[in-house]
Amino acid sequence: MKREARHFNGEKFTSFILEEASDLEKPVFVTYAGRNSPLQFYGRVSTINPYEG
Repeated sequence: MKREARHFNGEKFTSFILEEASDLEKPVFVTYAGRNSPLQFYGRVSTINPYEG
């Protein structure tokens, strides 16, 4: 299922990229510099649970 890229805020854009990676079954490398902790991840996305914070 192809989604059209639009101008998103950062959170929605990140979700869009991860959904695309999941649909294409491609590995991704994610780096996120959060306020309290950095995150680095490399692998395949199997499930996406939206953050509602």
